[in-house]
Amino acid sequence: MVFSYDEANHSLKTLFTLPISKSDYVKEKYLFSLIITGIGFVFVTILGCFRKSALWKHL
Repeated sequence: MVFSYDEANHSLKTLFTLPISKSDYVKEKYLFSLIITGIGFVFVTILGCFRKSALWKHL
């Protein structure tokens, strides 16, 4: 999905005029996706723990 935004606004032409290789660009996109996924997982896990503890108090 992140790749499609770069393709939609044609920023790849401008991006590759900078001193960055295509392989570095791909690595950065995958690393960014993994970090965002990890943050989301931690966030959902923390919320799930709070929800579970609040649920037990009502029972």
